[in-house]
Amino acid sequence: PLAQAQLPSGHYTGMEQLIGTEGTRADLAECQRRAAGPGPAFFSNRLCPFSHAAFWIATELGLTESWTYTHIELGPNKPAWFDEISPAGTVPCLFLDGRIVYESFYTTIAETINDIMAGPYVPRDAHARSRMRFLVSEFFDKYRQPMYDLLRNKDSPKYYPLVKTLIAKLTELDKLYARLQHNGGPYLLGPEISLGDMTVLPFIERMSIVLLHYRDFDMFEDDRLPTLHAALLAARARVAFQATTGPAEYFIAFYKGYAT
Repeated sequence: PLAQAQLPSGHYTGMEQLIGTEGTRADLAECQRRAAGPGPAFFSNRLCPFSHAAFWIATELGLTESWTYTHIELGPNKPAWFDEISPAGTVPCLFLDGRIVYESFYTTIAETINDIMAGPYVPRDAHARSRMRFLVSEFFDKYRQPMYDLLRNKDSPKYYPLVKTLIAKLTELDKLYARLQHNGGPYLLGPEISLGDMTVLPFIERMSIVLLHYRDFDMFEDDRLPTLHAALLAARARVAFQATTGPAEYFIAFYKGYAT
């Protein structure tokens, strides 16, 4: 099933071509019906890196074969009624047996998917689990925002200071990844991927594409992020990653609103 789910090559001209048969739009009544069950119901958007983590782990574990997937537009096109489905008005949003799974700390939905599918992506070993959660916490506390600061900047005099700050932060993140890494990589916990990688790498994937396009900033220039780059390249080779991401053109089009 995963091999069949791989994204086709080429360019996408619209959302319908991208989401294909696994995602559909629906009105409030239809979404309420889906949320009520009996099977899992997932409300998402491929653009969202938080959604990507949950979609990715669900695809790795085969949950996507039994759920209903509903594409929800983001930004100004988000349906006004979506707050009646998702109390926070955000994606991802997951319902199990008619009850919502709340996304409270970035990874709650993905962790829940791992739990119900008895997955291996949240380690049982307490030390490994603490390393994974520490990486996720540090990423959101310290390292995510500088990427968005550079992308959103339209003030030329601020460009180089922001680049300098971002290089320093990304280098620090790479060293943290390497320090926490176990069993030689390429992922955080060794040769097997974890939810830590699945949470951080969707952001690195998107930002590496759009910062290069809009700000002429090559995140991986001069091999300055060897650990992160190796993890991302390994992730890109996974069928489940390919099936749940989008092409560069897709992210470039969406993030234009941030950059221009």
